[in-house]
Parts: sequence; structure tokens; C-alpha cells
Amino acid sequence: MVIITGASKGIGKATAARFIANGDQVLNISRTPSEVKGVNNVTLDLADSEAAASVALLVDS
Repeated sequence: MVIITGASKGIGKATAARFIANGDQVLNISRTPSEVKGVNNVTLDLADSEAAASVALLVDS
């Protein structure tokens, strides 16, 4: 699994698309969902420490 923060635009979006094209699973963690087909989105603001902690638990499982 590839985890990208900010895969909804710019370099992050292009990176997500490349990994998806290679058959990888991609998890986007950002305030805006990625529109790249096949990307799994967790929409949150990583500046929120409680939200960031919940994502850490998700990724660890």
C-alpha cells in the first residue's frame, strides 16, 4: 500500500495515478478527495492531531 498525503492535485495526484497504473493500492490522506480512479480516500486535515492519530491507527491495522 502506498500512502500519499495530498493526492488530490499536482504532484501527489500524478504520483497516485502512476502507482495505480502500476497496480499498487493507494491511500490518499488529504482535505480533498482524489479523483484518480482506484484511489482510496481518507478526508481530513492532518493539522488536527486527533484526526492524524485516528489515521495512524487505521494504517497500523
